[in-house]
Amino acid sequence: LTQSGFGLFVPDWWHKPQARLSVQLELAPLGPELAAPGSGLLGFDQLTRFSWQLALGEQSLSREAFDQLVALKAPLVQVRGRWVRLDPDQVAAALRFWEEQNAPPDPRSFAETLQLALLPPAEVAGLPVEGVQARGWLREWLSQLQDGAALTPLPPPAGVRATLRPYQITGFSWLTFMRRWGMGAILADDMGLGKTLMAL
Repeated sequence: LTQSGFGLFVPDWWHKPQARLSVQLELAPLGPELAAPGSGLLGFDQLTRFSWQLALGEQSLSREAFDQLVALKAPLVQVRGRWVRLDPDQVAAALRFWEEQNAPPDPRSFAETLQLALLPPAEVAGLPVEGVQARGWLREWLSQLQDGAALTPLPPPAGVRATLRPYQITGFSWLTFMRRWGMGAILADDMGLGKTLMAL
């Protein structure tokens, strides 16, 4: 109708994410019981796993709930007190999504998880990506990381009986910054420039 020149007035919720199907990324840390058999310790490539969930707004939607909506064969359905649009393209995209999600989520490297959490794709299987849900320590870590804290120069601890050069203050501040976020770091200054002092 809009393309034909008609003016349309729709309710406020019409263009909101809660009014359409979307997908969410769910991230979870792997516990020791989910490590590779006999490995003893979690490897860097087995720290996390992720999976995609069909969603309505912030609420995930099971396959059974989706099938019940589709069975109504109506373009507008009410879910948890909200109206939702179910056009044929959305339904077809959701069916493709379920076909792609048949396999259980595999352990993924931490680097993959971090990239997906900070830069998720715009869509999956033709459905928009509307959010990232993390669990456990991963949720807390990502929340801190996304606060956008900047590296700021720090004064040397009071017990240090040495005068730090400007680049040493930067190195010390950087090591402290990385430790705050629970991340490892490597000092790669040339020999004789005071890496030991910065690390101590």
